[in-house]
Amino acid sequence: MRQAVLILVVVAVFTVLTGCGGGGSSSSSTSNPGSVQLGPATLSLNQGDVLGFTAIVLDANGAVASNAKAVTYTTSNPALATVNSTTGSVCAGVWDANFIVCSPAPVGTATITATSGLLTATATVYVHQKVDRVVIATPTGVCKSVGQTLQLTASAFNNGVNITSTVGPFNWVSNNTQVATIDSNGLLTAQAPGTSSLFASVSNVASVLTTYTTCSVQSIHVHAASAANTSFTLGTIGASQQLAADVIDTAGNTITPALTWVSNGPGIATVSTSGLVTAVTPGTTSVLAECAITCNFSLSPVYSDVAVATVSGTNATTVYVTGTGTTQLIPIDTGTNTAGTAITLPSQPNSIVFIPLAGLAFLGSSGGLITLDATANAVTQNTALPGRVLAVSPDSNNVLIADTNSVYVQNFGAGGATSSLAISGATAAAFLPDSTRAYIVAGNTLYLFSPNSSGFGVISLSAAANDVVVVPSAAFAFIANGAPNSIVARATCDSSAAGTFNTPGAPTKLGVTPDASKILATDSPGIDIVTRSSLAQPGCPPPLSAAVSSVNLGRGAYTANQMVVTTDGAKAYIVSNLPAVLVYNVNAGTPSAIALANGASGLAASATQDGTQLYVGGSDNNVHRIDTTAGTDAQQISVSFTPNLVAVRPK
Repeated sequence: MRQAVLILVVVAVFTVLTGCGGGGSSSSSTSNPGSVQLGPATLSLNQGDVLGFTAIVLDANGAVASNAKAVTYTTSNPALATVNSTTGSVCAGVWDANFIVCSPAPVGTATITATSGLLTATATVYVHQKVDRVVIATPTGVCKSVGQTLQLTASAFNNGVNITSTVGPFNWVSNNTQVATIDSNGLLTAQAPGTSSLFASVSNVASVLTTYTTCSVQSIHVHAASAANTSFTLGTIGASQQLAADVIDTAGNTITPALTWVSNGPGIATVSTSGLVTAVTPGTTSVLAECAITCNFSLSPVYSDVAVATVSGTNATTVYVTGTGTTQLIPIDTGTNTAGTAITLPSQPNSIVFIPLAGLAFLGSSGGLITLDATANAVTQNTALPGRVLAVSPDSNNVLIADTNSVYVQNFGAGGATSSLAISGATAAAFLPDSTRAYIVAGNTLYLFSPNSSGFGVISLSAAANDVVVVPSAAFAFIANGAPNSIVARATCDSSAAGTFNTPGAPTKLGVTPDASKILATDSPGIDIVTRSSLAQPGCPPPLSAAVSSVNLGRGAYTANQMVVTTDGAKAYIVSNLPAVLVYNVNAGTPSAIALANGASGLAASATQDGTQLYVGGSDNNVHRIDTTAGTDAQQISVSFTPNLVAVRPK
């Protein structure tokens, strides 16, 4: 005989189910109870251990009975497992008269019965040698597709001897039930792509964590729900188109996981969580589905190709014009094309970027970040954030501002926090369409920043980078001059190198078509075009099949100030030190030029979302309105400063 040591504590939690007759109260005045609930259903005890049962008496309605008779406990085998008749404490052996000392018993099983009046319930006690190790025996290296099952098995050991047959049922736990659930018999059911750790335990001994994977998403293809087409036109504002996503996992099975839908131009067309695209204003945008947030848990994201939506019609909006040598900000109505009342800025700006859903624009300055409320035409300034605005996240929650030795992040979401990244000399940045990450270039370094992380990744480049862009399908980031005279690509899922495309000269400004098929780069005296031969993006990293070509624009050497690709991807406009706007027809592959009045050179440009007008700030202190259909400098709007900052308000 030996002194019993209480080594385990069991807390039994019971869910009281409402009976057929209704009733949901926690107590009842009835004296006619209907059942006894005894828990746990089994106890697995080392020889000489002590644990307890808990019994609840329920009335006929399933509520706790207030006037039930006291519960007493008995055992079917007092030589193997004895029980305190009033408390339900069980000794894996024989209690002394005072229920203090538990003398170990032989290996075996006993039944514990809880009785209240005429009502009874039973549970099983397994008495066994001390468990010192639990091992999961089922291979978990082969993934299961969503909805498939896997029977798990485990073994218990004492000093290397398998005692599984004596310990009773194992307790199974999945640490991510969104990926997989496991029932009390060890049957695992795959729920969503991703990984989860799982373990088995018995007698307070757990196995080591085992990694299990529900087959990850391999590829996603989006298209119109009722047809195979990947481009469509929405004829009127408010019109909609339901999209579908064909998802294949790594086992080759078609599955329907929870995807995240993203519109690259929510100001043109929004997309719902179910893939319904709705027209907002004329223009063109693209929509993708990604397995990244509620899908592929703890695995790399996978992105779809895109569906391109065109909203018919023309839109009227406002162009805002300012310059690095002025504190005036001039609004120009695109309907009347006359300069409005000047807005006085608190300091001279160096950049201007509108948020995707309009309403607000951010202007960088040495005096701090300036916020323009375009509805009220009012400005405010945060003097703690000096620098140039590099990018605004597509969800409008984060603004990146580059100062000499830092990149500031102003968050406009919940909390509105401001942070600082130790990045010197940043010159360009681009967010992924879902706003989860951004690529920042600074000299020979590419930085990967996530708003949900306190740090950032660092990737060394072989030469100074000039620009960076993320394709609308999210899978690749392209960097201009990331290596000498080349455009380099990185897979966004893991930031691995995806390809290098050599160019005749050093590319400077980058643009991309809405279908993600072409990446354009200014490269004096021409333009470089990286054309993808396949838009499928399976796995991580996805393959990148593409080739680069170059077209001489026919106007000699130039220094690009800005390149604007229309929302439909049909044309690219380059403003430079030349007295004309250089034009590249993306569909035809041909160059042309639009002469600027007064022999002015173009300093900055911005196009309306419908692509019908391009506004160019000229060296002659005029804003030149380019009729893109006619290909002419249709109008010159005079301002009192050099207009080298131009932005069309999205609408």
